[in-house]
Amino acid sequence: MNNRPGYRCRHGHTSARTRPLGLAKNIYVREDRILGELRCRLPDLAAADGAELADYLWANGLRIVCADSHWSIQSRSAQPLGSNTGNGLKPPAPQSKRL
Repeated sequence: MNNRPGYRCRHGHTSARTRPLGLAKNIYVREDRILGELRCRLPDLAAADGAELADYLWANGLRIVCADSHWSIQSRSAQPLGSNTGNGLKPPAPQSKRL
């Protein structure tokens, strides 16, 4: 994305099959914007680099879920933990890193 690392949310669509009618379009987000937002939403990790943020999300069973105009951090059980339209997010207690 303009010669910068980025991520694509595909909403369950792959290029191997035709996109169903009504399925949301792909969302493209630059890596620096995602990392900045994660640092704001997870203030205990404000100084973390991208790898540390990714490790934290993985170790705590969290994922980033995209919607039309916003995204949220959710547990893998799909319980919303925070979004860019809500108030502050308190991160869960850190767990030991995966090996």
